[in-house]
Amino acid sequence: MLRLWILLVLSLSLVADRSPAENGPLPPPPRSVSILDLDKSKNIVVLGVPAVIVEIQVREIPELVEVLGKKVPVTKQIIVNVVTTVIKEVKWDTQKGHAINSAGKKISREELFQKLKAGDTILIYSTKNVDPSYLKTLKDDVILLHASGEMPGLPIVPPEPIPPPKQ
Repeated sequence: MLRLWILLVLSLSLVADRSPAENGPLPPPPRSVSILDLDKSKNIVVLGVPAVIVEIQVREIPELVEVLGKKVPVTKQIIVNVVTTVIKEVKWDTQKGHAINSAGKKISREELFQKLKAGDTILIYSTKNVDPSYLKTLKDDVILLHASGEMPGLPIVPPEPIPPPKQ
């Protein structure tokens, strides 16, 4: 019976070693943006990045309340979150950032300007590398641009933690 318990504990510890929690959470997936304009002379790609704006508003609602058997009109105030999506114009510098295809290979600046045109939809990512599980779902001709977390609506990715000292 003791051997059975030891075998069970060892098998559970092996399964626990393969959990994704140790590898950390997956980075955020790439986001789609539109190309508004291209300026090859200035090495700029103008992107239309969707951004969410949340505005808190106080609204007044008329309501009938019964007081001493009579209905009295009362104004009730409620707080409402108004969510609006806007397109922010962001300039992406081809010399500061880099582009990759869906296979994960870097695309040169010349090739990038040949493949892109205004009105195209591409993907942007803000992490150091794109997780391969995201790339597997894309077609071969998809272009991804590396963007910093300063773009509107992009999650700011914290730096990787400092590894513990080696013993």
